[in-house]
Amino acid sequence: MIKNKYNSLTKGIMMIAAGLLIAFFPGIISRIFYIVGAAIICFSIVRLFMGASSGLGRSLITGNILGIIIGACIILLPNFVTTGIPMIAGIIMGISGIERIFTAIEIYRVRGKWQMKAAIGVLLIIAAAVFIFHPFSVSKWFRIIAGLIIIGIGAFNVFTDLNNPAPEPKIIDVDSYTVSDDRKFLS
Repeated sequence: MIKNKYNSLTKGIMMIAAGLLIAFFPGIISRIFYIVGAAIICFSIVRLFMGASSGLGRSLITGNILGIIIGACIILLPNFVTTGIPMIAGIIMGISGIERIFTAIEIYRVRGKWQMKAAIGVLLIIAAAVFIFHPFSVSKWFRIIAGLIIIGIGAFNVFTDLNNPAPEPKIIDVDSYTVSDDRKFLS
């Protein structure tokens, strides 16, 4: 099987473009979600009215209402990613930080090394506060970092594909080789 060099090159270029969109143009991605969600809602509403006028309204109403709900969720998805995920991560980090501080207190009571656990617990609580009280800036920085990582992976793919020549296909010439029909090897 021969690997097509240009498929990998195209994948690298597409990763760079996606990374640029994610890191520096988040409004375009949000608009795509809004357009897709609105299209699903409009399509479901039109189908709901068409089904009602044709007498099939009862059989289609559940699917159309589900389509409207899915469209609304798609429209709300960028807002959830921007605020919800950092807040949920902050709550989880805060709980983990409190648990580590309690573990450090228990270790301190038995005269063990508690300083590292307590320091990690305090750092987790501080990070949790930042995540909970500043979800937009946290989301922005995660988006930029993720976009830059995707750009880096795409650039690496492009660089390696352009600097490595395509391998020559291995062709075996079977016409010039004769096989003797020796019965002693066949039995």
